Amino acid sequence: MTEIIWSSQASLKYWNNINYLFEEWTIKEASTFVNKVEELIEQLKTGNIIFKPTNREDIYHVVVVKQITLF
Repeated sequence: MTEIIWSSQASLKYWNNINYLFEEWTIKEASTFVNKVEELIEQLKTGNIIFKPTNREDIYHVVVVKQITLF
């Protein structure tokens, strides 16, 4: 299984998103976001995920939720 290493910037943005959801939305939305991120991380670890190409060479993305994309 692959180890996932978060950059400092990615970790900060992740927690900022969670804080924003708690401040502006409900616990349900925050929990949904956390659960979706955890599902994506598990898929990344097993290699069972397909990122879509972007318009830039060698950059791919996957949508976590409509408003947040993982590159």
